[in-house]
Amino acid sequence: MFDQSPTLRITELSCAVLNGSWCHGAPGFLILLSTLLRRAPSIGGDMKLSSALRDDIISSIERGAALVYSHGFLRKGVGLCHGVAGSIFALLAVSDTLPSNLNYFRQAVHLAHLATGYNELTRRGKMRTPDRKWSLYEGTAGMCCAWGEVLRRMEDGKAGGDVGCQALTIFKRKTECFFEWEV
Repeated sequence: MFDQSPTLRITELSCAVLNGSWCHGAPGFLILLSTLLRRAPSIGGDMKLSSALRDDIISSIERGAALVYSHGFLRKGVGLCHGVAGSIFALLAVSDTLPSNLNYFRQAVHLAHLATGYNELTRRGKMRTPDRKWSLYEGTAGMCCAWGEVLRRMEDGKAGGDVGCQALTIFKRKTECFFEWEV
């Protein structure tokens, strides 16, 4: 599938991995590459990244994030493994790795907001009900984790000025059946 020559560039990975699943697709690669980029400076020794490799990883992350956002509202459900929650966590990993670009956080918020309508989408046959609809990896528990993380970051001010208060209020209202809010 890939050219086995030593000139294989990491940017080829994000184009080759079109699967949208967290467990074995583009979201998983985003989390892997984001973690590598964040951790590489602390590894030391022979594991230091050259600037060319670092640039290739950043390019792969950017291309992969575009792919995940455009294809990340998966119809298989809302869980972590094959659902929307995995795409949200992948975009959050990118926003942690490339914090100067708030767009990745906004994209995660957008997918999380769209997922608040999953019951209606499921009822209309536009989204599947997984085998274990309440589970962490397949079901609503994973989506609750994603919603909780997005809300925590919005409340902590990581959303940026224009995503801020109005989006937080709307998002809290849409997810209020899943969380108890402190008054």
